[in-house]
Amino acid sequence: MLVGDTSDYGNLLQLVLNAIELPENPDSLILPAHAGSGKPSIGVDKLPDSAQICSCFDVSKGDLIAAINKGCHTVAALKAETKAGTGCGGCIPLVTQVLNAELAKQGIEVNNNLCEHFAYSRQELFHLIRVEGIKTFDELLENTVRLRL
Repeated sequence: MLVGDTSDYGNLLQLVLNAIELPENPDSLILPAHAGSGKPSIGVDKLPDSAQICSCFDVSKGDLIAAINKGCHTVAALKAETKAGTGCGGCIPLVTQVLNAELAKQGIEVNNNLCEHFAYSRQELFHLIRVEGIKTFDELLENTVRLRL
């Protein structure tokens, strides 16, 4: 059972379901990173094409890759083509990881922006807030939002 931040659940589940070898220090998969060390990356590249990504609609990594190769280059397009992520939504982080990994392999630029309004990834936004000392959401909007016209 995961309590608190469950964002790694999909990756941890794939480790078990696909019998993927654990890193040297498996406790690092669930414990906070030590100073100076990063959290080990499981990586969707280690998953076999048969790995089930969406259990609601039985969508495998191979199904997602086939859809990406047919031109589905956004999560929305993958949802429409494969139905992955349209049930409970729990697989969306893993669907996104597979999409980004495949696009990068194909040499297609991966957009990690938080959304269409913020031209920054979550990490970049966090850094910007810390560096600029932004304290309120209104302040953040004034400094970062790109209006869609």
